Amino acid sequence: MRSPLKSTPARSAGQSVNEQIENQRFNAVEVCLPALMLFGFAIFEWTKVLLNIPPAPLTFTALAVIAAILAAIKFTRIRRELDAYKQGRDGEKTVGHELEKLREHGAHVHHDLLADGFNIDHVVVSTRGIFVIETKTWSKSEPHSETLRFDGQHVIRQGHKPDSNPVKQVQANASYVRSLLAQSTGEHFAIQPIVAFPGWFVQMQPKTKPVETWVLNPKAIGAFINRTKPRLTTEQVHMISHHLSLHIAATQRR
Repeated sequence: MRSPLKSTPARSAGQSVNEQIENQRFNAVEVCLPALMLFGFAIFEWTKVLLNIPPAPLTFTALAVIAAILAAIKFTRIRRELDAYKQGRDGEKTVGHELEKLREHGAHVHHDLLADGFNIDHVVVSTRGIFVIETKTWSKSEPHSETLRFDGQHVIRQGHKPDSNPVKQVQANASYVRSLLAQSTGEHFAIQPIVAFPGWFVQMQPKTKPVETWVLNPKAIGAFINRTKPRLTTEQVHMISHHLSLHIAATQRR
């Protein structure tokens, strides 16, 4: 399976420092690990001497082989999960880069809002409305052959619906943001859910009624938003964005 992203997303502010922090954490573990292992061996050897335990090389060789096999299985699983996390992160950065362009039109863009046990990838607030965006960076079996179809309720890939429904997920995220703003502002605002698929072409099936959720390539999001009729005043945009910023600051302090 291939990543749908054709290029590496633009670097974000503070990314170099963040990478240095992660490298230093790894270096700290790397420095401490040999000393911890040697202390473990020393304690083991002293235990053998004090308790007069005879050597058992076959037993420990068998245990080492079993431990190595289990470690290889776990490492493969972790590596697969890590690759998926990295692909998801790059997808969110790609979508975020496209959304940042909306600031030129007066929009306010918020990324990675922490909620109750989950996160909301992006929220855009502009005079055109409030938009909640969920990024899905699905892998491709071939780089150019696959297209996603959207029937208004489900995203269909190769004729099949996925086990998890990203449309339902983003609708739940939009409902959370609607409730959050209602509690903090006392007002009820319409929220437009959007599912973004970086690297994919999304084909819409003919529809007989308005679609509640948009499913788009991230490059098309700006055009869709800018074609929407204005719903909010500039004062409302600033007020809503301020309350979202307060929520982000509060969750970061937890």
